[in-house]
Amino acid sequence: ASQNTVGKALRVKMWGWLSNVATPTLNLKVKFGSVVLAATGDVTLAADQTDVQVELQVDIVTRSTGATGTVIAGGYAYVGTARYPMLNTAVSSALDLTSALVANATADWSASDAGNSIKAAIILIEKIN
Repeated sequence: ASQNTVGKALRVKMWGWLSNVATPTLNLKVKFGSVVLAATGDVTLAADQTDVQVELQVDIVTRSTGATGTVIAGGYAYVGTARYPMLNTAVSSALDLTSALVANATADWSASDAGNSIKAAIILIEKIN
């Protein structure tokens, strides 16, 4: 994800579904490489859901460029009808915006259970400007 101009914006979108056992927490994240740009934080899910729709959208805007570039990000995630803000975890100076970065969405569960699963059916990265 090349972000070589101040003000350049990208939008990350993901659609999929999840199932869970009991009431685990889930933390959805959007990253450049290993750097978390935005996250829901741990949110407690409703009990025993099956194939519930998941959607997220995060906008990422470059604040400064170069080997120690900075970005700001924010957006939202829906799990079923529940809406969660995806907050900027930090304006990061750890991003080398002169190199290729992989944008991705990840999910961290609080409980390891074969019944806790999430599947991203579609992930889009849009160049806004």
